[in-house]
Amino acid sequence: MYVYENRQESSMDSIENKLYELKDIDEITDIKDMQLRFRFLDTSIVTYGCTNKIYKKELIEKVNVRFPAKLKYEEPLFVYPLFVYAKRVYLLNDELYFYHIRFGSTITSEIGKKILDHPKVQFMLLDFLLKLPEYENCKVVFEIYFLWSFYYETISFASMHNDAYIPLEFFKYMQEICWKFFPDWEKNPYVNALEKQKRDILDTLKCKFKSQEELNAYIANLKY
Repeated sequence: MYVYENRQESSMDSIENKLYELKDIDEITDIKDMQLRFRFLDTSIVTYGCTNKIYKKELIEKVNVRFPAKLKYEEPLFVYPLFVYAKRVYLLNDELYFYHIRFGSTITSEIGKKILDHPKVQFMLLDFLLKLPEYENCKVVFEIYFLWSFYYETISFASMHNDAYIPLEFFKYMQEICWKFFPDWEKNPYVNALEKQKRDILDTLKCKFKSQEELNAYIANLKY
């Protein structure tokens, strides 16, 4: 349950009460078991914010995750790796605690200004994932998650905040990173399954914006 000043909103999104049993990736022999694991890694079932989850201490210690210091948009570096290894996930459609958000606070007032923290955190996460022994088995889903979060979300989040600014050189850097690590991203089945509006944004990986003004106009005019 989120509390915004005197307004309350549920963070449960009407999920069903359900227990999921997941097998270790290196022990999976049935494609259905791998597909289920992937659904926890491609945002089909869960998102990677920290405000609606309770974790076992043993899992956190096993995966050895930490929140990055002094960065906004920090949750995925902590949350996402846990779903690579979690063996039991219970979705509970109930509000067990309140998460208070105060408008005008440091957190809420700097979301736009700190937009570049978003891809920085996602790149830190990619570095973490690349070192996992499970990486090759999960590359297809890690790839779409990274393209989505590092590139698509950064652009879309910037379009939602008037004070967000992505320098052209940093935008080019984002494109270069995506091509460097995932040169065949257009062949990814998850990419090809995206609806047109979302795919169109990813396809700007192939675009060369000639000026800061052109990039700013593109971001400002995005429609959802």
